[in-house]
Amino acid sequence: MNLNNYASLEASKRLYYSDIVLDTEMCWEVGAKATRLTRWEVRSLSKSFRYAAPSMAEVWRELPEEIMEYNSLFCVKSWGKTLCYYHGKMQFSCFNPTDALIDLLIWVKEASHEG
Repeated sequence: MNLNNYASLEASKRLYYSDIVLDTEMCWEVGAKATRLTRWEVRSLSKSFRYAAPSMAEVWRELPEEIMEYNSLFCVKSWGKTLCYYHGKMQFSCFNPTDALIDLLIWVKEASHEG
């Protein structure tokens, strides 16, 4: 599984604390290692999930249609990072392309509440 196709734990937390709920198939849960230490893992959705780990497609579906109009949004890969531009201005830069879309989604949702 390519973890770049899913939200990082940090981006999943940003979604959660922004009160954005997405219908996802994967989630971040605490898993136990043999050494009794805990670590976060992406797993299939369960009843005890902590944070949703949406895929790139699941985030893309949530972006409003008007953001795609008039070629106002484009994302490019540069030096290992995904750069998202909106109306010609760089808004987000992340190593994980799904995280870049999540940051854009949060930004759009917050802007719609302000306006």
